[in-house]
Amino acid sequence: MIRLQFTKFRFFIFLLMATVSAFCQEKSYQLNFSKDNISWIWLGRLNLNHQQGSKSLFFLNNDYNGNLFREIRLGNKWKDENKLQSGWQYHLNKTVQSTVMFHSHIFSDENANVEFRKYLVVEKLTYSPGKKIQVAPALGWAAENIYGFDDQGWYTQLDLDVHDYDLSGYINRSQARSSIYFFPGRRNQEHRYYTAFSKQFSKYAADSIRVGYEFRDNSYYISGGSNLENVESNSRFLYNRLQYNFSSKSDFEIETRLRTRDISQSNLSLLNHRKELDFLNRISFQHKGSTFQNGIAFITSQITNRTLRSNRRLAVSAGEKESRTDLTGLQSAFNIFSNWKISNNDQARLTFSYTKYEYTTPDTTQRIDEDDLRFMSHLTYRHRFSSYFMLELNANLYLYHQIYIHSERSANNNWNRIFQLAPAFHFRLFDRLQHTNRVKILANYTVFDFEEFLPEVRSYIHRKLIYTDSLSLRLTRGLKLVTIYELEKEDNGTFYQDIFAQQINRELKSHFLDLSLVYLRLRGLKLVTGLNWYWRREWSFLSATLGEERAMTRDYLAFSPRITLLYNLGKNLLLHLNFSRKMYRDINITRQYYS
Repeated sequence: MIRLQFTKFRFFIFLLMATVSAFCQEKSYQLNFSKDNISWIWLGRLNLNHQQGSKSLFFLNNDYNGNLFREIRLGNKWKDENKLQSGWQYHLNKTVQSTVMFHSHIFSDENANVEFRKYLVVEKLTYSPGKKIQVAPALGWAAENIYGFDDQGWYTQLDLDVHDYDLSGYINRSQARSSIYFFPGRRNQEHRYYTAFSKQFSKYAADSIRVGYEFRDNSYYISGGSNLENVESNSRFLYNRLQYNFSSKSDFEIETRLRTRDISQSNLSLLNHRKELDFLNRISFQHKGSTFQNGIAFITSQITNRTLRSNRRLAVSAGEKESRTDLTGLQSAFNIFSNWKISNNDQARLTFSYTKYEYTTPDTTQRIDEDDLRFMSHLTYRHRFSSYFMLELNANLYLYHQIYIHSERSANNNWNRIFQLAPAFHFRLFDRLQHTNRVKILANYTVFDFEEFLPEVRSYIHRKLIYTDSLSLRLTRGLKLVTIYELEKEDNGTFYQDIFAQQINRELKSHFLDLSLVYLRLRGLKLVTGLNWYWRREWSFLSATLGEERAMTRDYLAFSPRITLLYNLGKNLLLHLNFSRKMYRDINITRQYYS
């Protein structure tokens, strides 16, 4: 069973990582374990390169992820994944290199009921007739176990790599790769080709273009039976980038990107065919001065998806017609930014963007065609009063208009407006004291366009106030105090636009406090002891005969002490341990757990 194998493998891989460090010349490894109330997570990584002389190299790379999800009603659910790649390279002569490789991919997910094992042993010869050309044929044997079905077969691969090849002033980089798995009754293959040309005409002008094609044809076993599902895809892409600098401080750029893909998915009961188109154009200009830095960009893009779907079984028995789910998205965007260095103590930055998105579908039964308009603006201003004190002011504006084209859904047309103001005060006294106060005020309004024709008010408002105070104080040379306090107040409810009034439906108030002491006593040792306290209360407002009734719906209180240890065991080895106990209570609930 894969589950039993992973249970044994989990302890083996951690033991392996602990022992190989004694003889590795070039290595890196990482071991992580974390636990909370409902899950356990293991993480192990190992990268090893062992050079033997000037011709031989042994390498090993392993990534392991293990998850245990604990649920009282469903029981324990495991999810494990391990990827291993190891091999040995040997230079036969100056132009030929031999590489023997072993690949392994093991996956098991009890929650999704998916498990498989894949193994591959391959011998590759790399031939370099010149410094800029490489040809690498490979032959191997592959074995797979998917949903209990075992397959074995030959594996072939051919790689071609051309880099930095000069063609009449154009520098070319090309790559081609073809790989095929020959399994009984099925053949999985992948073919990719990519080429790029670039040229620097002068110190002011440059051009580059990339073209690529990819073909994939794979057959997979379907869970619950021995049937195969075939997925075939053809992908093509084109990318062009033209740069022209009017001066050493100005950049002009034109970018074009085109990608198309055809995907076919078929099994005994289903046939899907999908065509995708992604097209983008961008024109931008930037000026980089000593006082002002400005930029502007225009972007247009198009996304088109065409899907043809048919249920083979239903079509045969009931004569069902093929169904289509198509969409076309058109986007136009305009972006600007400006940085202004007013003085040595004053700086300002402004960004603005406008985006229009058009979404259409030929399916007249859905009636979901819509236009979206988005306006976003951000302003930042910083003023330094002295080397110890600085003021920072942030302001954000977000406007979003959703417009449904068909009258059947036009009642949902609405404006969403978000306003945010966030001043902050920073105080720093050398490395001994750092203190920051930050206030964030947010108002979020959603107003429907045709609310006067609706049977009830649907517009709503969401408001929030957050105050944060953070302090870092070095008490002694080896002891530091760090505190964080945060107050949050929030309410939301119905919004009456005509009289600009609100009827509160829900209210929230919370306090968060974190205190920690950081010890830097010993060389390479960092010990952190701390605790955090969190209190959250929520109320709902119910309409009553004589007015409104305020009822508490949540009274959550949590307390969590913790201890963290960081220790440098060596030049390239770090030990990190963290342990905490969390105790919390809510209305009629009291629990605790360790992590």
